[in-house]
Amino acid sequence: MDNNIKEFIEKFKSIKRQEFNSSLRNGYTGLGFTYETLIGKKEDNSYNPDYKGIEIKTKFGYSKSNLTLFTLALESEKGMKYIYNTYAYKKYGAICKNFRHDIYSKKYCFILNKYVVNIKVDREKERIELVITDIFGEILEKNIYWKFETLKYRLETKLATLAVIKGYPYIRDGERKFKYTTLSIYKLISFENFLKLVEENKIYVSFNIGTHLSEKRYGQMYDRGAAFKIKNDCIEELFNKIY
Repeated sequence: MDNNIKEFIEKFKSIKRQEFNSSLRNGYTGLGFTYETLIGKKEDNSYNPDYKGIEIKTKFGYSKSNLTLFTLALESEKGMKYIYNTYAYKKYGAICKNFRHDIYSKKYCFILNKYVVNIKVDREKERIELVITDIFGEILEKNIYWKFETLKYRLETKLATLAVIKGYPYIRDGERKFKYTTLSIYKLISFENFLKLVEENKIYVSFNIGTHLSEKRYGQMYDRGAAFKIKNDCIEELFNKIY
């Protein structure tokens, strides 16, 4: 175990010993923002790991949501705007259209009883493709993709070492506070494992594209990315747990 990891563990233990930590931001992101501030990290949108080679993920202890590995823009000529313009739609009485779906390799997403969507690991072309067919199986789209090279670089650069920290929110004296309880540290196994887990439906892509409802930007498209997520019970198939 290298010195940066040992240092990170000691910082966590020190924070854990504190009874409560005042939230430094409202909303769901407060848990992570507060923790990173406590260890002296400034907020950024860097593709590099959060702290001395360690990527930090925080989760509420009661949350069952799967772990987001990273977000990555499509690399094909047809991108998020094309998907929005072509396949986004109004759902369940929504005012504006959206394309918010979890897309798997072997679990098909049906849209409007008109389109069938999944992802495919194409080892020959070295890319993960978004495949869209009609309900009769005729391929409409397969040239929407992420390249292996970029996926591998993002995975190995951002997630070589992963720290998952769980905490709980409390209200004390009318103030929202957090108690950080557990730390797990992992080392990435390989990019090949990543691809296999995509093929096995254990890693999937979550799209979040929609339409602004605020007065200032009403009707305009928003793009909150395509996130590669892993099921919680499969984390140790992509990483070796070292702490």
